[in-house]
Amino acid sequence: MSSMFNLFIDSNIFLNFYDYSKEDLSSLEKLIDLIKKEKFKIYITNTLKIELEKNREDRLRKAFDKFENSKIFFEMPVICKAYEEYEKIKKLQKKLNETKNELSKKLKEDMQNKKLKADKIIQELFKLAKQIDSDKYLEAAIRRKQLGKPPGAVDKTYGDAINWEALLNEIPNNETLIVISG
Repeated sequence: MSSMFNLFIDSNIFLNFYDYSKEDLSSLEKLIDLIKKEKFKIYITNTLKIELEKNREDRLRKAFDKFENSKIFFEMPVICKAYEEYEKIKKLQKKLNETKNELSKKLKEDMQNKKLKADKIIQELFKLAKQIDSDKYLEAAIRRKQLGKPPGAVDKTYGDAINWEALLNEIPNNETLIVISG
């Protein structure tokens, strides 16, 4: 068995980095270091890139809308008004809302220009990756689905089956493949 590990990260994992998930971008940064140290080889396919591009905007829109609609407000009873802390809280709330609005503007711009930290890290990973032309595995993926073979045997798309066929055919025999998916 080889000491080199081959890695494939599915688009749903990459999409989590644009969301309210528990994913941490530092884990991808650590992965970049391991790839540069030749501990891992990462593979990507055309299909993965298309899925990521297609779903990125929707995932970002949902996360951004949730952020935009979140409220920063402390409801305080009348009895609080007699205390100096009441005015401090009101001023802090106002400042916090102003800061949130500033962040919103920056986020919108970076989302549109693909300048989010997640975008930069994923782009760097993709530059280090071995790219597989998965288009040539469509027929094999169709056959796989018709036979009811996993992955993606029950869904209506061919993405998982195409990626799987591409990986099975492109990863050298007797080498370890790690697939990270949802």
